[in-house]
Amino acid sequence: MVVVIFALAVGVWSTRPLHESLHVGTDWTPTLLTPPQAAKEVHLDIECNNLYASSPGPDPPLAPHTPQPVDRPPLAYPRKPCVFVHSDARRAFAIDVLVVVAALAALAYLRRRSHRTHATQGTVALEHELA
Repeated sequence: MVVVIFALAVGVWSTRPLHESLHVGTDWTPTLLTPPQAAKEVHLDIECNNLYASSPGPDPPLAPHTPQPVDRPPLAYPRKPCVFVHSDARRAFAIDVLVVVAALAALAYLRRRSHRTHATQGTVALEHELA
């Protein structure tokens, strides 16, 4: 029963979209306001495709970043979004599937072995009773 619940949980998880949060830099535009405010660190939450999608990235293009003052670095993604999350999730999914298959094989083996043990014990008892 535990194996079936685990397999169901893995199946449901694999169909849901993945998410990633990336630090894209410091937003310096609040410093240009009157009165000036503090700069803010910007983290973007990105919804990625699920495990079965051919591309890891989000289907709609990502929104452009807020333009920064001339003397400050622009906001930018440190790497292509969703690639690592997608590959790690696929790797975890493969491991989970292998665990489920191994658990089902072990259960089938134990059940078959216990069935043979009961059948052999019954045969031995009958042979003794006949002698």
